[in-house]
Amino acid sequence: MSEQSDCSERQDAIGVLSGYDRRMDILQNLLSGAGQRLSGDKKADVVEKYRSLKDDLKADKHRLERTKARGEITHSETAFVLPAVAGALTHLKPATNSNPVNSRWFDAVYAAHVDIDFALAGLRR
Repeated sequence: MSEQSDCSERQDAIGVLSGYDRRMDILQNLLSGAGQRLSGDKKADVVEKYRSLKDDLKADKHRLERTKARGEITHSETAFVLPAVAGALTHLKPATNSNPVNSRWFDAVYAAHVDIDFALAGLRR
């Protein structure tokens, strides 16, 4: 593998994980100010962002697992993206139809965010 190809793979992986990082930052900010409850519009926004995050992580995990099974996965995807996506997804256990405050969505998103940040740090080294 060429150095340029490896650099391109790393940048692609950083792009994928950075997108999740930004989305989790936004979601954590919305949830951290929630206190004991969320208003109607804000709750709907939080639910949509959480649902979308879970759906996208599931889709990426499935795509990466298929790519790996075909032997077409890159080193960066194997070493960083797939483990981060799979790990983050395991933390997002609260159901999308549950109450964001009572179901501790903030804690779930925070734990998932740690997985993404850890992989990003490894890629940026």
